[in-house]
Amino acid sequence: MKTAPNRTSDPGRSGLRPFRSAACAGWLLLAPTATLAVDYTYVKVGNPAQTGGYPYGMDNRGRVVTTSLVRSFLFADNFHASHVEITNVNVATSTPGMLAQGINDRGEVVGRYRTNGQPANQTRGFIRRADGTFEPFDYPGVASTAISDINNLGHMVGETRSDLTSFGLTRGFVHTNGVSAEIHFPGAVLSRAYGINDAGDIVGQYQLEDSVNRPFLLRNGSYSEIVPTGSPDGLVSALAFNISDNGMVLGTYRNTNNVTKTWVMSASGTFSYPELPGSGRTINNAGQISGTYNDASNSNAVTAFVATPKAEVDFLVHRIALTNSASSSANKINDRGQVTGTVDGTDGVTRGYLFDTTTGQETEREGYPGSDYTEWGGLTSTGTLAGYYADPADPTFGTYRAFTRDRSGNHTAITWSGDPDFGFTVDIDEHGRVAGGGNNTAWVWNTNRTFTVFNVPGFQVNGAFGMNDHGVVVGAAWPGFFDTPNGLVYNLTNNTATIWNYPGAAQTTLYGINNRGDIVGEFKPNLTSANIPFVRWADGSTQVINLPGHAGVRVYDINDNRVLVGRYKDAANKNRSFYAVPTARLQLVRAQPGLALRVGGFPGAAYRLESSPDLMTWSAWTNVVVPDPSAAVLLDLPERPAGFHRVTPSNP
Repeated sequence: MKTAPNRTSDPGRSGLRPFRSAACAGWLLLAPTATLAVDYTYVKVGNPAQTGGYPYGMDNRGRVVTTSLVRSFLFADNFHASHVEITNVNVATSTPGMLAQGINDRGEVVGRYRTNGQPANQTRGFIRRADGTFEPFDYPGVASTAISDINNLGHMVGETRSDLTSFGLTRGFVHTNGVSAEIHFPGAVLSRAYGINDAGDIVGQYQLEDSVNRPFLLRNGSYSEIVPTGSPDGLVSALAFNISDNGMVLGTYRNTNNVTKTWVMSASGTFSYPELPGSGRTINNAGQISGTYNDASNSNAVTAFVATPKAEVDFLVHRIALTNSASSSANKINDRGQVTGTVDGTDGVTRGYLFDTTTGQETEREGYPGSDYTEWGGLTSTGTLAGYYADPADPTFGTYRAFTRDRSGNHTAITWSGDPDFGFTVDIDEHGRVAGGGNNTAWVWNTNRTFTVFNVPGFQVNGAFGMNDHGVVVGAAWPGFFDTPNGLVYNLTNNTATIWNYPGAAQTTLYGINNRGDIVGEFKPNLTSANIPFVRWADGSTQVINLPGHAGVRVYDINDNRVLVGRYKDAANKNRSFYAVPTARLQLVRAQPGLALRVGGFPGAAYRLESSPDLMTWSAWTNVVVPDPSAAVLLDLPERPAGFHRVTPSNP
């Protein structure tokens, strides 16, 4: 099946009170504060039978470390699918064996482990550096050490035991710049330190003589007790596990029904109680929560998850108006806002075109010399582009030739020995590596003119459709020639392939990826439905791309500014190019005399105008349809209600 991809056709801290003396230790009472509920998307992490179900650490990129309490694993991709085991020689094979508990943004993992022959309650701390090297760590003068977390400065917190009897003292510790110090809440009989952020704030747990768990914060040498208030189902005891760099604290509590739930305290001291499938353990700067739940679909196996706050993005859509165009498609966009695409001319010749979104002008149109069919793909910031053309020597249009073209117009042929008569290129990164394929095989043409070929085991057909500067390639893989596509992600750095499909979809194709890790593609809910374009944001959440009033929308690329490009069907069922710029949902601040609303996009696109007195509750005010395809519309609406206003897309 030789088919080229034809796309034409610091805030206040009111939730804390500094500890002043042991005599005044007690619960800090706050007036309950209402908070907005947060919706999450959920991703299962790994296979609990193979990788454990306890995710004790997560960094700001969403990388997760999990443990089965005997073995530990690092999930270092955005899809929480591929993993490496964290191990060392002579680790015990009974609980605890190797237990990873924290990870920083440099990829350094910390935790505790026990070697063969040691008592079960005697452990050593460890640091696994980003290069995989392993370092043991022991707090001086104690019988047992465990590291719970590490920040981006390399500062660590954890806990120690003074001896291995049941009467041994449990104390927290912090290790900073080679110096270790004890952490112990004044007046407590037990203290543990669980989390540390880059500011050096530390959270953990302590107990008094009543053995009730209480959470604390240590900031600038001052201990404060945290008391979650306003819980929906009562609170008997609580722990604080993690603190983000922007001051969010995550912990768990036991309610009056003896069920463990999750609480989050914002930097300003307000509390929220997210509805999760299980209980949370860590929170990062983006508000992602990792935790564990009992998976009913897998015999209630204890399974790790990552919950990501939903953050829908609105887009202002612009048609790319091309002269002498029977149909067109926008294929790729670089970070300078330059769009490359393909246009079927009114003369019957298909050419590549270049469009500048900053000026709104087409700047170039060209076909490969002598060919009636040329597609342009990715474009570097220095003007080198990738593309392919139909060989004019083959009148059956069965021979396609891949090439790059520099800014001076010089072409370089790309020929893969696996199929010298067929090849296509669709993207190029800033290093000059080119993604493409031929003979049902995906490959990357490297700067030394060698090929990296990646065929996913179990899939006969593979296609590469997009690539970022970090060597991550996206595309599709088919089990057989007549089967449905699956989303393909290939990492050139570690030579690993991942199959990722839109949740619940019957088929998925991935077309573009930016350097943030955002991916665009399309899916079908079932095999008879139309293709639905979507973005899989770098945080793991997904968003369907809805361009109101238009059918046949395909989204092919996204740049680092999160501008989308693709094509849609016009009223005559012809393909037309577009680019879509992300916009804030709040288009206007509080209404003032003389202000007007600006909306724009495709001709016939419909928008809903909404108003709010307080930015919380929104109600529809009126609708507007854009009549002019060439420009946005400025609407002066004197009858608008008082308050705030926004413009959101609306179905016509």
